[in-house]
Amino acid sequence: MRVEVFTTYCEAHAGDIPFHAVARLLRAVFGVTGTDPETARTRVRARLDAAPPDDLLLLDDLLGIRDPDTPRSEIDPEARRRRLTSLINTASLARTTPTVYVIEDAHWIDDVSDSMLADFIAVIPHTPSLVVTTYRPEYHGKLTRLPRSQTIALAPLNDSQTTSLTAELLGVDSSIGGLAARIAGRALGNPFFAEEIVRDLAERGIIDGRRGDYVAHGNIADITVPSTLHATIAARVDRLDAPAKRTLNAAAAIGTRFSADLVGRLVDDTDLPALVAAELIDQVVFTPRAEYEFRHPLIRTVAYESQLKSSRADLHRRLAIAIELHDRAALDENAALIANHYGAAGDLTAAYTWHMRAGGWSSFRDLAAATTSWENARQVADQLPVDDPNRLAMRIAPRTLLCGNAWRIGGTVADTGFDELRELTGAVGDKVSLAIGMAGWITALTFNDRITESALLADEFVALMESTGDPALVVGLLPAAIQATSHAGEASHTHRLTARLIDLADGDATMGNLIIGSPLTLGLMFSGVSKVFQGLPGSAADFDAALAAGRPVDTTCFATAVLFKTCCTTLGAFVPDDAAMSEAVDALALAESGDNFPLARGLTARGALLVHRGVSTPTSAVNCS
Repeated sequence: MRVEVFTTYCEAHAGDIPFHAVARLLRAVFGVTGTDPETARTRVRARLDAAPPDDLLLLDDLLGIRDPDTPRSEIDPEARRRRLTSLINTASLARTTPTVYVIEDAHWIDDVSDSMLADFIAVIPHTPSLVVTTYRPEYHGKLTRLPRSQTIALAPLNDSQTTSLTAELLGVDSSIGGLAARIAGRALGNPFFAEEIVRDLAERGIIDGRRGDYVAHGNIADITVPSTLHATIAARVDRLDAPAKRTLNAAAAIGTRFSADLVGRLVDDTDLPALVAAELIDQVVFTPRAEYEFRHPLIRTVAYESQLKSSRADLHRRLAIAIELHDRAALDENAALIANHYGAAGDLTAAYTWHMRAGGWSSFRDLAAATTSWENARQVADQLPVDDPNRLAMRIAPRTLLCGNAWRIGGTVADTGFDELRELTGAVGDKVSLAIGMAGWITALTFNDRITESALLADEFVALMESTGDPALVVGLLPAAIQATSHAGEASHTHRLTARLIDLADGDATMGNLIIGSPLTLGLMFSGVSKVFQGLPGSAADFDAALAAGRPVDTTCFATAVLFKTCCTTLGAFVPDDAAMSEAVDALALAESGDNFPLARGLTARGALLVHRGVSTPTSAVNCS
């Protein structure tokens, strides 16, 4: 019976590179590893001929095979993920060939891949498939908590098993007698350690022959067996000739798996065959381009750590440049990897720049991935010399993004880092960054039920925004203050703030779209809410204007306006008629391309209207026409 096997692997240096593991597995599944983008796209479409074209573009983007002449899909990260999950799971359910998916070394998996793979694997029990994941005990990610999964813990070999393994490696010649037991005693149940000791003895000429048929020279009692696995591998690496050692060092800087092409860009006289013969690496791909893999991760670790720091730094710097020059069309996708190599090279400014670029690219694909890149940029900026003239600005920028988006990321108010941002911006009088961060902080306060506190800060926040002299910034950030006062029940205060926003925006639905897509939509919506609660006329017109402004430009704002109008409807301000239901249906349809936030609001609005359909308007309803 034919069984297909697809493998991905995780690497220590790629743990914060988003989509690294999941993209690699999907490239293997669709047979596009190593192929040119045009051929890859053709293969994907042949496999998914019934898939929606827009979803195929999302998959192209994930696989790194997008046509550069095709505009990127402007879709919210969570909607992107929902649609990709649906696409991949539909394809998995359609497979009839028994399949095995292997995810190796999941303890190094990036968070985005961990989460996405868990979503993809959810349908595996309904297919003729098996997923095998290997990981160390310290890993506790989502792949360990899958339903209907079974965990097999591998314990060290016992003395008898280790001795049997070693005897099988050495053979049965009488000159070997007693050596197997000595090796077993040193290996401590680690089969790889036992194998490495045998290889070390063979390379030193202490035993001759081949695997399973060795002969020893001299007295067994005089043979020195390495004391640790690390020392055993280090000794084997030291015995390599200069070209092979340079090749191994370059490969170790690249990672667990590497291409012959990339090694060739770092080393002129490569000698990969010598490393294969020494069983330090294996060739795992032959066509269309040769790829190799370290026989064991520890071999790569020893080869990497045995180099001088200056030599490693030079390799990482050349690696970053090589990756940058090799694929100019994939700079955004490779930004996090390039940043890591510059960081390892000690070029902090370049590392910072590429981390920020990676964050910008990820912000439209996965906010958690963007957060990781911004956090990495923050850490790099903090390491800059105190006399670097750009240090303070570089420390502020990622903190501004982290704080401004804190309400979207989740967590506690303390997680916003606002106090530190306020101190840094105060040192240089950066009111714009402070205002952006304060908007995120106040919103986080509101969302964490610290409503009174957030409302009390509204006037201070508005004064800060106005002091920047930037009308677009004021329009863009005012919704944070408006939301705080509205949630606190300060209707008149809210009304004054919304009037300011509406006046400044002057009908421009996208003015100030720094954080949200249409501040004007929210301003009009909250104006309607404040009029409902004050019993003032004109709320219906405000809501109509809010929906008209938000529908064509921002799904989240439109769905939010529909929900708030629905809430007012449940209070008796409006009638739950067909027009209201049509608005809720529109919000739900548009939210399919948005994140979970507008989707939840669209679902809530439609559900609430279905409940209230046919219920007569209470006599106490406010006349808001």
